[in-house]
Amino acid sequence: MPRVSIVVPNYNCACFLAERIETLLGQTYRDFELIIVDDGSRDDSRAVIERYGHEKRIRTLFFNENSGSIYQRWNDGAKLCGGEYLLIAGADDSCHPTMIEKLVGKLETRLSLGLAYSHSLIVDATGKTLDSTMNWSSCLDRNRWSADYTDGGRSECQYLLIGNEAIPTASAVIMRRKMFEEVGRLDLTFPFMADYILWVKLLLISDVAFVADPLTYWRWHPRSVTCRRLQAKTDASDVEEYYRVICYLTRYLTTSKEGLEMAREKWANVWIDRLIAGRGRIPVRQNRRIYRLARELDPRINRRIARLLIDRCIPGSIARRLGLHRCQ
Repeated sequence: MPRVSIVVPNYNCACFLAERIETLLGQTYRDFELIIVDDGSRDDSRAVIERYGHEKRIRTLFFNENSGSIYQRWNDGAKLCGGEYLLIAGADDSCHPTMIEKLVGKLETRLSLGLAYSHSLIVDATGKTLDSTMNWSSCLDRNRWSADYTDGGRSECQYLLIGNEAIPTASAVIMRRKMFEEVGRLDLTFPFMADYILWVKLLLISDVAFVADPLTYWRWHPRSVTCRRLQAKTDASDVEEYYRVICYLTRYLTTSKEGLEMAREKWANVWIDRLIAGRGRIPVRQNRRIYRLARELDPRINRRIARLLIDRCIPGSIARRLGLHRCQ
């Protein structure tokens, strides 16, 4: 049985798929199986996949109809895996030739390690570098992600309280498959954040390893899920799911007062910004659900919302005249 199982879930990514497959087949680490799961693509994906029919390490699973879910086919592919380690590699992403070797090398050092991940370069449709997760993670902690490390998963969770900037893409993560199964695979009740809650659940029961080299090339393009979600103005489903993840985390993790306050402030800001951008078009029922989650996380959410709205809506000179302090 191969040591590593790789699942490539694909939907209409024919223009990137050959690069994805080639960068996996070109890995310096050779002991793996590659399972390509096509979710009812309507482009030339099948033709691209069939070009690799001679590759003994590749298996394919084709669905005639699209599932309508980002994560359903991730689970379907994982069910076919037999390796000790699992990588779910986005069809529109690619990777450095040493990615699997370096991440598996970390996981092999301790059985308590549930996942290993690396930095990523964010690239556009042509492969041009736009940004790096090095810059994102430095906003959380200037030094933590500047070098390789291993740490307790619960320590890593303290950073996940204020976002998933450190582990924003599954393409940069290799998991111990037994632990992936233990936490129940991907939770499909999180249509946008199933990967985020997966990292939380894994880190609550295991340790983590990190490689500072950027080993993944994470693709941002107009059709990518990340770009479409960031452009959403009339829906706050992702905000609701962020709150669900953070509330779950605080139920099982002992957090510092400072860390909890940072989380409360961060997610209240995210919600208020979405409300303003939505200009009243976000459904009332959705806002009520978010409010209930926000109140669970933050007993003073009403005061916080009032302060943040004042900060955004009342000019500084008027706020000072009224004795209202703007958020620093």
